[in-house]
Amino acid sequence: MSTEPSDIKVTIETRGFKGETVRQLVLNPKVFRPGFSIDQILSEGEKRAVAVADFLTEAALDQRNNGIILDDPVTSLDDKWKNILAACLAEVAKTRQVVVLTHDLAFLYRIKERAEELHVDIATHWVREENGRPGFVYLDNSPLCEKDYKSAKIASDYYVKAKDARPAEQQALLQQGFAALRTSYEALIIFEICNDVVARFEERFSFGRLKEVRVDPKLVQEIIRRMEALSRYIEGHSHSDAFASAKPSPATLFEEIRAFESIRAAPKELKKPVAHSTLPKKADAAEPKRQPAGTETNEKAAADPAEPGPMRTNPLS
Repeated sequence: MSTEPSDIKVTIETRGFKGETVRQLVLNPKVFRPGFSIDQILSEGEKRAVAVADFLTEAALDQRNNGIILDDPVTSLDDKWKNILAACLAEVAKTRQVVVLTHDLAFLYRIKERAEELHVDIATHWVREENGRPGFVYLDNSPLCEKDYKSAKIASDYYVKAKDARPAEQQALLQQGFAALRTSYEALIIFEICNDVVARFEERFSFGRLKEVRVDPKLVQEIIRRMEALSRYIEGHSHSDAFASAKPSPATLFEEIRAFESIRAAPKELKKPVAHSTLPKKADAAEPKRQPAGTETNEKAAADPAEPGPMRTNPLS
């Protein structure tokens, strides 16, 4: 069954029921024979697509509406519908605020991609559950932001803020700083270590970049060690009692930033072409002059007087 938007022949019927307006999705009678239900014709994804389209249409007609909120709108949608919805939401965001809550990072990536094409501002925040406790929010930080984290600038900004902050506020800023630095390591792996061979959330596979990939096992181990430490620092903030004896400080974040900058320079050094030194060519030994057959040099006669005959030349000369 084709899933192009124009192929879903349905209508939205409205009717009053106990003082409320009820909206119902029905099959277009000009296309489908009577006796078929919606569930027999449309998939769950197609029903979701129609419902979202109806919602966006209603929101667009209401001039008093300055913003819309969608909670995981792409459940049951395939990639084609996700791309279509991402484009629609980016277009809507040109005139009103759009808030999307979703677990689907690929869909969020499409929204970000379309918004950048339309020059629409977009911010992404990460809401996580850590050690069984929900609600940890990482501002302007998500897997979509890796390109913004190629350096440690964002982590450094949090370090500057944390230095002079009050203790309670300082802990939150340090947590954001350690999380930002961990994202910088993820960006380092994607763009530098693996040379962006496989782009996240895209089908593109740049196999030509493989020839420039250089991996140092010691560097890999150091990256793993540093990322594990950052994860412990972040978890330590949510369980400060367990980590009271070794609570991270702004100085800890500063040292981690310095270590990252040092590690970040290593892949670039590995990619530099190796200079090959050329040794000066040895002068060829002078080839002995050939003598007419039946004669021999004085040196030969002196060295081997018992074996007269034609001169034997060294085959390696």
